[in-house]
Amino acid sequence: MLMREIGVDFIGSGTTDGGLSFGGKVGFDTFDGTADTGTVFVSGAFGTLTYGHDDAADVLAGGIADVGLNGLGVDDVVEDIRGGTAPQARYDLSVGNFAFAISAETSDRAPGVANISNPSGDLVAGSFEVEKTSYAIGVSFSTSGATVGVGYDSKKAISAGIGYSNGPIAAKAFWAKRDQPYTHLGSGAAVGGTGIGEADGTFEAGYRGHGIEVSYTMGASTLTMVYARTNLTNIQPIIFQNIVGIIPRVGFRGTGVGFSHDLGGGARLVAGVGRVPRMAVGDLGLAEIGQIVTDNDGDNDIDIADRPDLGGDRNVASLGLSFLF
Repeated sequence: MLMREIGVDFIGSGTTDGGLSFGGKVGFDTFDGTADTGTVFVSGAFGTLTYGHDDAADVLAGGIADVGLNGLGVDDVVEDIRGGTAPQARYDLSVGNFAFAISAETSDRAPGVANISNPSGDLVAGSFEVEKTSYAIGVSFSTSGATVGVGYDSKKAISAGIGYSNGPIAAKAFWAKRDQPYTHLGSGAAVGGTGIGEADGTFEAGYRGHGIEVSYTMGASTLTMVYARTNLTNIQPIIFQNIVGIIPRVGFRGTGVGFSHDLGGGARLVAGVGRVPRMAVGDLGLAEIGQIVTDNDGDNDIDIADRPDLGGDRNVASLGLSFLF
């Protein structure tokens, strides 16, 4: 598939007579035809305060690279474990080799709704609780070509990363975990087996993942190799008639190789090939609670065998030119 994408950032900045720096940025991308909400900031000896759509503070933990022109999604296999908060306010402070950040999402979130099987076997509206506020914290330390970072967010996500570069060789490693509790309210559904009319259930999905990136630069060319894996446990309750099943475990893996060459004048040739899961890690969890699933294997239970869409990978590739003006 051929495509074109143009991204434009409008940036303004200034300095007050008292030495405070301030500025703002708003961007537009033709790939999805939307403009971001932009950010404004003010900074001084106290640090930097940013308001608007920005990265969550736990990005200081690091991560791994993606490959390809617009990214093939290899890094998402592990990085989607992070809570993915979209903060409206962030504070950053750097002291020597240390960097610290904290961010918060100030808007509330409404509870989700799912279809739940009641004791009579009829589907009724149920709900699950979702945290209304969120925040994230990140800390990093850099010295002599090495960087170490850790992050935490209120969605019970913990992440850590390390990076090191020496001459033409650079490497990164990233690890993350998240325990995501959710509660069925008024479901009357049983957990496992065929029992009905039991108390409301509280479940907890577990995410554990890691990723590695290694790159080698020779002249104007860079070769990058990326690997990521995530294991999920107790993904979500899924309902079929009176049966509620918890998928005990499923694994996701992504691999990719990327190549870029600087053509000069702001132009780059970028290519990437990889293999990624058919279903993104970030698409699982709360969004699928209450999905009606057929007992395909006839064992009177709902398990991983009844969710073939959770398995399988797909091959992906991209090749293109990038221009920076």
